[in-house]
Amino acid sequence: MAQWAAEGKKEFLPVTNNKDGYSFLYTFGWQVAEILTKTFLVSPSQKTKLIHASERSVDDKTYYTFEFTAQVPNYARHAITAVCIGNGKFFTLTNGEKMKDRLHTVVDSFQTFNVS
Repeated sequence: MAQWAAEGKKEFLPVTNNKDGYSFLYTFGWQVAEILTKTFLVSPSQKTKLIHASERSVDDKTYYTFEFTAQVPNYARHAITAVCIGNGKFFTLTNGEKMKDRLHTVVDSFQTFNVS
């Protein structure tokens, strides 16, 4: 991948597959979402699929929001998660309601604040 493609885009990581001959920029939030989903939010036996990932800033804090499904033998679980670091702690909010608009409202409202 050309160095110029990644310059000025710190939220992206370059991915190159020399064997198959392709490259692209990978959104940092997606990587966070894949790792968290597969490692912490679902059972290792469940197959996950990332649907959407986004990033937003509020009061100089970065929040990553991602939507995913987790397939179990009898059904697929649909969830939206928000993550942030605040007060030296890692916060995760996951909502699994079936109504997509309500999922986004709940997760988008997630914020951390300073405590004394």
